[in-house]
Amino acid sequence: MDRRGAARGEDRREVGRVAAHGRGLSAVVLSGGRGSRLGGVSKAALRVGGVALLDGVLDALAAAGVRDVVVVGDPPSPDRATRPGVRVTREDPPFAGPLAAVAAGLDLVPDGEHEVVLLACDLPRSPALLALLLEDEAERSDPAAPGAGRAVVDAAGRTQWLAGRYAVGPLRAAIDAVRAERGTLEGASLRAALARLELERVPDRGGASLDVDTPEDLAAAGRCHDPSMDETSGTPDQPETTRRERRAGHAGTHRPWWHRSVVYQVYPRSFADSDGDGVGDLRGITSRLDHLAALGVDVLWLSPVYRSPQDDNGYDISDYTDVDPLFGDLAAMDELIAEAAKREIGIVMDLVVNHTSDEHAWFAESRSSRDNPKRDWYWWRPAREGFEPGTPGAEPTNWGSFFSGSTWQLDEATGEYYLHLFSRKQPDLNWENPEVRQAVYAMMRWWLERGVAGFRMDVINLISKHVGEHGELTDGAPRADGWGNGAPFYTDGPRMHEFLAEMHREVFDPFPGTYLTVGETPGVTLEEARLYTDPERREVDMVFQFEHMGLDHGVLGKFDPVPLHLPDLKANLARWQDGLATAGWNALYWNNHDQPRIVSRWGDDGEHRVASAKTLGTILHLHRGTPYVYQGEELGMRNAGFTALTQYRDLESLNVAGDAETMGMSTEHLLAGLAYMSRDNARTPVAWDDSPNAGFTTGTPWLSLAPGWERINAAAERANSDSVFHHYRRLVALRRGAAAGQDGIDDGVAALVIDGAFALLAPEHERLWAFTRTLETEGGPREALLVVANLSGEPLEVDVAAELGDAVVLEGASVLVASHADAYGDAAVPDGGAHLALRPWESVVYRLAVRAA
Repeated sequence: MDRRGAARGEDRREVGRVAAHGRGLSAVVLSGGRGSRLGGVSKAALRVGGVALLDGVLDALAAAGVRDVVVVGDPPSPDRATRPGVRVTREDPPFAGPLAAVAAGLDLVPDGEHEVVLLACDLPRSPALLALLLEDEAERSDPAAPGAGRAVVDAAGRTQWLAGRYAVGPLRAAIDAVRAERGTLEGASLRAALARLELERVPDRGGASLDVDTPEDLAAAGRCHDPSMDETSGTPDQPETTRRERRAGHAGTHRPWWHRSVVYQVYPRSFADSDGDGVGDLRGITSRLDHLAALGVDVLWLSPVYRSPQDDNGYDISDYTDVDPLFGDLAAMDELIAEAAKREIGIVMDLVVNHTSDEHAWFAESRSSRDNPKRDWYWWRPAREGFEPGTPGAEPTNWGSFFSGSTWQLDEATGEYYLHLFSRKQPDLNWENPEVRQAVYAMMRWWLERGVAGFRMDVINLISKHVGEHGELTDGAPRADGWGNGAPFYTDGPRMHEFLAEMHREVFDPFPGTYLTVGETPGVTLEEARLYTDPERREVDMVFQFEHMGLDHGVLGKFDPVPLHLPDLKANLARWQDGLATAGWNALYWNNHDQPRIVSRWGDDGEHRVASAKTLGTILHLHRGTPYVYQGEELGMRNAGFTALTQYRDLESLNVAGDAETMGMSTEHLLAGLAYMSRDNARTPVAWDDSPNAGFTTGTPWLSLAPGWERINAAAERANSDSVFHHYRRLVALRRGAAAGQDGIDDGVAALVIDGAFALLAPEHERLWAFTRTLETEGGPREALLVVANLSGEPLEVDVAAELGDAVVLEGASVLVASHADAYGDAAVPDGGAHLALRPWESVVYRLAVRAA
């Protein structure tokens, strides 16, 4: 069988798998024909289920027991018009647009039918038609124009499913509502109607899931059927999961959906303010979702918005099932989830369950008396033997808090101390108590039912403490501030894996492969991380480790920074690449709400701000793992630039200022450390434009704007095609097979970026960062990417053979992504590939010529 015949066979099987859920249903089929026109676009570009011949579709539907088939857009030839037991209705009305086509088909569905199958596929071969199907008229100028379709694939190719089953009544009502608003269906998109259905589906009737392919899958595969997704995505007894839950992939396949995803973190109070109080909120986030969609990300990690006294900016939670009025309410949360889902963005909640607020109802009960039923929900201990409660040294252990001072706070009413690894207003939950665990799991299920796509679990590896036979906790070695280092006794404790496995069984097992779970694990070792993230163990999907974030910490800790030694950073990330290569998965990040801006920390936020921001992003995104982008990182935002202690709001920063004298830090030393490392550097409001207060708020921002916001803002970045923003868009698109300067989708590029083996080159070079990503196929060609970057403000000459090794051959290579726009094209590989001349902070990603394995 030739390649074309094999593809048709695959496609027919795919249609059969989809149609297997259609027994007793009607089908509306959008079909193409020679020479016809559909809304100004050749219908020859549109096929159903990836099948080039319509009779293959009709056969599959008939075999599945579909009673009525309405073929819209191309009257079948006589030999296609009949099928035993099936009524085939042909219609080719004068309409413009796919929604009008669906409406015409629905008009022919017999009364009494309750569900309908919509099938349309093979769209990557026609980007212009993809534009027509997915984009409202106002969002596209001329979808048939050369190049316009490709932009739509990059920016919006994940915004609408192209195969699905819907209830006829609500679908008709949604279409009627669009018609009433517009006065016509001409030019209206399928998205305009289907969005009104809140992206919900009629439950499947057993067998494989009807959710066959997303446009992201189609774009990455280049055809409707993706051979990497041959396995069915469920079993008859599995609960149905919606498109919103399943996200961009299929449960049960060999590649989890989040392997091809990019996560964007939003710190709500600093993202966008909708009500003018100076603090960002949920409706502000919703109003800026199109920015995330344009960037191309498909997961939004939302820092805590739960009800909270805000002692630690929301990481002190007083009610897990409510939204703090500072950010809105549950209705605003539901709106955010729904609006994000329309853009194929899932919401990942920040789960903070190592501790609660001291104002949580659980703690209020726990502290009310020593015999309260919830007393053991938290860690309570008497004063150290021989000491009076409240006197120096009476604390049950000498552990020092993450936020300075002791980890123990005396409760005067009951005469005992409670444990708080962080603020005194953040008492630690006692996970040894099964009632605590079950309460947490119930809360998690409540949020999943509300529509979130998973959880980022705050300091999750601290929930298991090392407890002695009689409940005792052990003192730690002294640290610089005079307290003890308790980390060995509460990090990666003896029951961690038990707790996480139990959580997975209780919360996620009913929905395999559906939700994202990522654990923040300070102090985790590579060996422990491999256990946490091994898919066979079913604990978490990936972890945030902090080894690389501590490479510039001095003797006195993070606020005593030392210069970064680049070989150390390269070696550290390479070690994690190698360590999780065969089991587990890396979470890739430079920035988050707790880390300073990377362009100020390890880049050059002055003359080379743009180039260094691009290059640091390139390095991160080309490692193996799931990249995380923190708000403003895609704009090249800089540190806060504060020069006085009174400008800071961060609790950790203010607390360390109180300990500075004890630690022997001068005021000058302290302010320099805060300017470099304070968490407030990440928390300055996002600059959206150059209007007053950067478009963040109409009021007074809760924290000062970062310097240079008048020109470093989202509007300016999006208007400049050579900006940091558009470079990040190219990096995101690369994971889906879309390379800068190249037409179409290349699933080989996506496979290299996602799955390619990592190898560090020139490990001891103090300015050059270079590595390869390779895929070996048994008896087939060897595919490879090469990443080269100059991590300095001076030009760098690279002798390819001497620095990178004889195995790297640049002859015939092509450029996929580059930090400098003029690096694309024929001049990308100068001097026959023997030498590279890298400008300050320049980076290039090459696709090397295919060679025999």
